[in-house]
Amino acid sequence: MLTALLLPLALTPAAPQDTPAQDSDLEARVEALEAEREAFARQVEILAMELERQDLGTVAYGDLQAVSGLGPAASRIYATESGASIGGYGELLYGFDPDGSDEFDALRGVIYLGYRFNDQWLVNTEFEFEHGTQSFLEYSWVDYLATDEFALRGGLLLSPLGFVNESHEPTTYLPVGRSQTETRIIPTTMREMGVGAWGQTGDLEWRAYVMNSLKGSAFDSGGLRGGRTKGDRADAEDLSVTARMDWRATPGLTLGGGFHVGDSAGANADALGTDLGTSLVELHASWQWGAWDARALAARADLDGAAAFNAATPGANLADRLEGAYVEVGYDLLAGREIASVAGLAHTAGGVAGEGAADLDLGDAEGLDAIGGRLFDDLVLLDDQDVHDRIADVHEAGATDDLVLQRDVDLLTLEHGPLRDALGGAAVLLDDPDRLGDVAELAGQV
Repeated sequence: MLTALLLPLALTPAAPQDTPAQDSDLEARVEALEAEREAFARQVEILAMELERQDLGTVAYGDLQAVSGLGPAASRIYATESGASIGGYGELLYGFDPDGSDEFDALRGVIYLGYRFNDQWLVNTEFEFEHGTQSFLEYSWVDYLATDEFALRGGLLLSPLGFVNESHEPTTYLPVGRSQTETRIIPTTMREMGVGAWGQTGDLEWRAYVMNSLKGSAFDSGGLRGGRTKGDRADAEDLSVTARMDWRATPGLTLGGGFHVGDSAGANADALGTDLGTSLVELHASWQWGAWDARALAARADLDGAAAFNAATPGANLADRLEGAYVEVGYDLLAGREIASVAGLAHTAGGVAGEGAADLDLGDAEGLDAIGGRLFDDLVLLDDQDVHDRIADVHEAGATDDLVLQRDVDLLTLEHGPLRDALGGAAVLLDDPDRLGDVAELAGQV
């Protein structure tokens, strides 16, 4: 009986043990999969940059993207890896007056000069020439980019209030001229000496500075515009605090506000009979949908001591409160209707491969073109076979059981407005939109 029981046990072969060669092969496969995942993630990032450059919601031209509230040309230095950068714009006007005389005006010519010392330190400067004869240092500061989300700034700073004070390139706002609200109440272009910080966390973008106060003795019945010191031997007896925050509520919709608080009498407090406490507050919203562009802004200034100021200043008629608001709506008649076709996932080293790589018929192109027109987005089409190859390699390795099969990968479309927000909710598969939720999900799976 004992022999009979032992015999089956003796005949049972021992479980095979992994050999060093098998372990080495497994490690190589794991490393290959990791490299594949990193390559895919990099291509998604490249694609996101390609799309965001075309997104008018970020006011980006070519490779230029608006940074820290600035216009795209003023932001050039932030896209420079090292060394110098140069940019600028010109603004020439023709004025037609049926009741007076017509005129031409070389209103503005601007040169941006920047220098990037390394990944963290840079200088950004704007020189402006107005009406062909006047010249100004519009701003000049040093930035210390501590992290991707936080930076320090010091120098001749632009106040962060309103739409136009920071981003005053004429192609970034709708009217020919600047609004009265952002001229008399928010005295564009308002720039003062100071220090502060700026940054972005998720959908929130902010800036906060301590600056020299406005020159209250130059206020008048026309508003606060005369109180700008422009860095010209500014009175530093009084300091002001100014800050701004913007929330990107949804792709295309931004809500925000800002404030400025400080005394404006400075060294003239005794002569004026008041410290002339000055507070500014503004709320703003911008919205873009398809070729439509809308903005709204409301601003209010309160002047504590306006009565004493008027009594001490002959001929003065300074109000103790100024309020203004405006709404502007525009439609871009030249809104793009082109579809950029790229096979970005096919070439890791080369990045986005360029146009013409994806294969689609005219009917599909026209349909997508119409969608793109409504969203004000150029649709980027990834080559379906390249997408499938990337997925299939991981699927065969057993990394996940929930990947898109080849028969479902007909065409991948990306709407780059939503893609701006962490690549979320932007990608769908034509013919099977429920199989792939968004690019973030795909990148996570791969």
